[in-house]
Amino acid sequence: MEFAHRSTKSETMDDGPVGRAVLRDLARVNSLTSAFVPIRRFVRRAGAEGTLLDVACGYGDLLRSLSRRFPRLALSGIDLHVAAARAASPPAIELLEGDVFLLDRNFDLIVSSQFAHHLDDAGIIRFLGWLEAHAERGWFICDLHRHPVPHRLIGLIAAALRLDPVIAHDGAISVERGFVRGDWERYATVAGIPGIAIRWWLFRWGVARLK
Repeated sequence: MEFAHRSTKSETMDDGPVGRAVLRDLARVNSLTSAFVPIRRFVRRAGAEGTLLDVACGYGDLLRSLSRRFPRLALSGIDLHVAAARAASPPAIELLEGDVFLLDRNFDLIVSSQFAHHLDDAGIIRFLGWLEAHAERGWFICDLHRHPVPHRLIGLIAAALRLDPVIAHDGAISVERGFVRGDWERYATVAGIPGIAIRWWLFRWGVARLK
């Protein structure tokens, strides 16, 4: 496998609604790999109050994690399909179904976890512009580091936990579609957004902007 450039392969999850069992398994992987730690740290730095939107909220597990820790946040999530998240989440969490680029509404904070790698480079630059326009106080992207270690690890985790086969298949492609630091530096330059902080965390990149 070549990791010098982002893959253009498609994931099964890009083709339509994802089954609830797959989403639950993804939540297990997120928990096991401490996927949300960088986002929670960002929220604390940003003051942990006001309105927050989670882009591509999936099963809603990030929103539920934030709701347990930050009671002063008014939480919203958006995804193309929110039925599974709605069934698993308390009514206080607002769930919006649709394309984030069509959402013309501002929030104090906007976060996303493992959404950016589903976009091509032009889409990521567009997403950065959307975040900059709609996040009043700041935004945070957490996504995968393109590297052979997580590429191998996702298959081992899926086998050890007997996860749905989609997890191993799509997980490996997700890593191949992930990023290195230079990618984010280039996106920020092209998007013309100053003051972006890029930090590494357990084979993930946290890309932050506090205004």
